[in-house]
Amino acid sequence: MRVVPGLLTVVSLLMSPAVAPAQVVLVASVFDGAVQKYDINGTPLGPLVAPGGASIISGMALSPDNSTLFVSSQGTDQILKFNATTGVPAGAINLPAGSQPAGLKFGPDGNLYASLFGPGVVNKYDPVTGTPAGTVMTGLASPSGLAFRGNTVYAANLGAGNVQQANFDGTGQTAIVAPGSGGLQSPIGQSIGPGDSLYVSDLFGSAIRKYDPTGVAGSNSLGDFNAGPQLANQFPSDIIFFGGFAWVANLGPTQGAPLGTVMRFNETTGAFVDTFATGLFSASTLVIVPEPSSIVLAGGAIAAWRLARRRTP
Repeated sequence: MRVVPGLLTVVSLLMSPAVAPAQVVLVASVFDGAVQKYDINGTPLGPLVAPGGASIISGMALSPDNSTLFVSSQGTDQILKFNATTGVPAGAINLPAGSQPAGLKFGPDGNLYASLFGPGVVNKYDPVTGTPAGTVMTGLASPSGLAFRGNTVYAANLGAGNVQQANFDGTGQTAIVAPGSGGLQSPIGQSIGPGDSLYVSDLFGSAIRKYDPTGVAGSNSLGDFNAGPQLANQFPSDIIFFGGFAWVANLGPTQGAPLGTVMRFNETTGAFVDTFATGLFSASTLVIVPEPSSIVLAGGAIAAWRLARRRTP
């Protein structure tokens, strides 16, 4: 068997620990309008977006290629764009006055979905041009966090205390989580997690609730994922799953003070693991993004492999 030297180099690169993308955690600090940056071990790396860079951040989303961070700026009725590595502003989607954008999520059609507090709708936009691409949900009361499961979008309907769902094309809107179901008081952030279940952060209930997204509203509660003492009076605002953990952003006991946190819980049992970050001016939402340097390295390895194939007789 002939071994291609170039291929050996590629294999060595791909097996090297340096190739595995180094993850960076971005946390929105809502009341000072900043996005703070941490390495995966919780070491602060300074702000990606400096204080005042946005106004009342209630949602963030990464472009599918991880290059651009979209940030909802409620106070200015804008969805702001930043380079996800450098934090350099990259434009904005300017919305009508009173829109108050909150939750953001990219859908299966490549559009950016945004829940708008003011008109109580979920709209979608072309992320490049900002052109409206349709309305997906209407008649909501302070809609907040969004989640996708296949072609279904879920909206945490904060003002009505329920969770609504619809097809991404805007058909079939209905409630999937009823008010009070499983103890729910104020749904604000949500995520599809282990077991293909819907996990909802209950802002004033100081808990993370769990639901069957295929069940019937009012009877699809799967109980509490976590309603323990760590979340008491912390006002959990967002939840995502990554690396075996449920990551929960908390506004903290005093809104607007540097008491917000990010906590981690076992993604299977819901048991508290640790506090990842503290000292935030109310942590409203978070995302995890790979460092581009690692992506470039992996891309170079793939290019070397292609070159090696062309040179093989």
